Amino acid sequence: MRADDIYRFRYNGAESERLGFSANHCFEGLLRARPFENGEYLLIDTYWGIEGQGRSFTPKEAEAKGTLTFYCNLEDVEPIKEYEQAYFADDDLFTVSEQHACVPRCVHWFKRRGAMRNADKMLQVISGRIAENERNARFATDNLAKLASLREQVESGNLEVYL
Repeated sequence: MRADDIYRFRYNGAESERLGFSANHCFEGLLRARPFENGEYLLIDTYWGIEGQGRSFTPKEAEAKGTLTFYCNLEDVEPIKEYEQAYFADDDLFTVSEQHACVPRCVHWFKRRGAMRNADKMLQVISGRIAENERNARFATDNLAKLASLREQVESGNLEVYL
């Protein structure tokens, strides 16, 4: 374990049952390792902020209450803007969220330090945007035809149409 390691945490069945609703209330399930006492670490949940002011566990407590899975270390990644994720392979991207990512500012995007732009990911994003624009164009074309028909009906005196 190192300072700034981020772990995914899930309560085990017994602990989750014991806590009930409160197991996930104000709890993100992403724990950040912070230096504590005598060279030990404290694992602090990111729900109240990435700097860690949430529910906390010692590593032994966390292992007894659930499952820890290493996610990333903040020293091995660098922050990016959300729109930049379109340029990098999914394996090079990480998000650390606060408050269940309720608003965009509660999601912190990172890329693996030194990760380069990825042609496959960029082509995937471009293809998705092309498909989205084609759907929008079909919708607009269909809407124009419907509106033209409604205009003809109103111009011919039919005022019982629905707009």
